[in-house]
Amino acid sequence: MTSRIMALAALLAVTVAAVAFQAVRIEWKPKAGNEINYNLVMTATGDIGMGPMDVEAHIAIARKVLRVNGDGTVVVEESETMTGLFLDGDDMTEMASGQGSTVTTTTHKPNGEVTDRKIDSPTGEDNPRMAESQVFIFPDKSVSPGDTWKRTVAGDYPAQTVFKYIGTEKVGKWACYKVEVDFRETRGQQPYTSKGFVWLSTEDGELVKGVFDLKNFEPQPGIVLDGVIQIERAG
Repeated sequence: MTSRIMALAALLAVTVAAVAFQAVRIEWKPKAGNEINYNLVMTATGDIGMGPMDVEAHIAIARKVLRVNGDGTVVVEESETMTGLFLDGDDMTEMASGQGSTVTTTTHKPNGEVTDRKIDSPTGEDNPRMAESQVFIFPDKSVSPGDTWKRTVAGDYPAQTVFKYIGTEKVGKWACYKVEVDFRETRGQQPYTSKGFVWLSTEDGELVKGVFDLKNFEPQPGIVLDGVIQIERAG
């Protein structure tokens, strides 16, 4: 009996050690001047003012860390340029490409939380609801597969994001942490939801890839779409 108990204890010790080994610290390690380019594709359906139709948009994103301040806050600039637009299969890219780029400058806490956001858009329009769904909060402790943490938003469109660590995966040449991201507005007749996954570089925590299912996405006031967004590093 004693030998069996000792064997069981040894097995439990190995199991605990294996679980501990899986625990990781997902951290953002931004470097001033670091630039990353992304390609984003959105496919959606909905009424954009001309009746129900299929929409496909291609956007090039240039992201640059402008500076890392002494208090740990980080200033990031993102420039978005429409490179393709198709409505029910008709190529409308030439019309859309003449609008120019949208530049957004955000200030972040070390954990990713946004404390300030400025936007320079050719149309003069902003989309704070979409912006809230894109905020990623880095956990304040080591996590193991299945562990969760949350972000809560107050204001006109209260919402909650639940993050769940899945594990490590390779995406192209990048070793990544895979995290499920479940964003949901918690009030309103048509609450906006975005659920999917992000893959973050194990080296610096920067985004490598993201895939999201959107419901009641409102790119402009009065236009509501359901669709999918995929974003991935270029090159």
